[in-house]
Amino acid sequence: MDEYNKQNSHLININMTKQKLAETLGIPRPSLSRELINMKDSGIIDYYKDTIKILDLDQLLKVLDE
Repeated sequence: MDEYNKQNSHLININMTKQKLAETLGIPRPSLSRELINMKDSGIIDYYKDTIKILDLDQLLKVLDE
């Protein structure tokens, strides 16, 4: 959500690898990948390489509040 607010866009450029992103978030890379896949399968986000597209902002906010 920080990057969404900084970039002011539903299309977010992540300028780091999944490994580096996982390290930044303090979680294992497989856990990050699993959650990205779950959110993609749920229609919340879509992603490709270093870009994440928020498809359902309301649902994403609900997931983050859990």
